[in-house]
Amino acid sequence: MAASAIDKQPSGVITLLTSDGGELLVDKELLCSSSKFFAGMLTACDATRLQILIVADKYDMSLVKERCEKWLVSRCLRGRMRSHTFKFQDVSEGFEWLAICQKFDLKDLGWYCAYDLGTQLAQGAWPRPLHDCLEGVTCPDMLKTILEAVQAAVNSGGPLGPSGSGAGPGGEPAGPGHGLE
Repeated sequence: MAASAIDKQPSGVITLLTSDGGELLVDKELLCSSSKFFAGMLTACDATRLQILIVADKYDMSLVKERCEKWLVSRCLRGRMRSHTFKFQDVSEGFEWLAICQKFDLKDLGWYCAYDLGTQLAQGAWPRPLHDCLEGVTCPDMLKTILEAVQAAVNSGGPLGPSGSGAGPGGEPAGPGHGLE
């Protein structure tokens, strides 16, 4: 039903909400095929990226969701290359992003969020008891990744304070789908 709503709009135009509450009319094909245009939109704030995910989910635009997720994952990877202590987010923001990943089925981005949260758990950075923090984690793979990150940090034998990387002897797992079994 949502896909037919797009077809009824003139020439496949959709409306995106901007972070300041304004509206931006965008051609569906342009949004899906023009990476320069899409990349320009993604340099905006996190609220704009979330709005893009909401619109993409509503109109079943899997390519748009995939591009948004890839950009956010690349942000994680660039940060990790610059510093082994890079964190994609702080703990409270991390759980917000993890909820977004679960809602929109963003498995790759969810892996990075979950791994960072697990590393921060091993460092004692979680402000609330473990069971309270994990209450909203409904995806078994993301929960498993959190536990794998804790296990890697514990097995590293190195310092787990703010200066420790939390990665295992061979570094952290390569990424989604490459965790401990």
